[in-house]
Amino acid sequence: MLPEFVEQCVRDRVALICVVGEKSDLVEDAIDWLIIGDGSDHNRFIVTSSHKDEPLGDVIDFARAWPGIEGEAQQVVL
Repeated sequence: MLPEFVEQCVRDRVALICVVGEKSDLVEDAIDWLIIGDGSDHNRFIVTSSHKDEPLGDVIDFARAWPGIEGEAQQVVL
């Protein structure tokens, strides 16, 4: 499920993925490795951030304030 989500984000040219929750650092690392792949495609780039102890609303505000974000920040639950 996570690999498919990340590939869709790459195709959609998502600028930022914020991960919220207790093990968000582990999920963020997994996403980073899925984005990087074998490292041969330098166009595969998405900024990721981990928010272990932050309220969801604060993280959504963070995402909305990110430079270059067009449209609404979306919450995805996997």
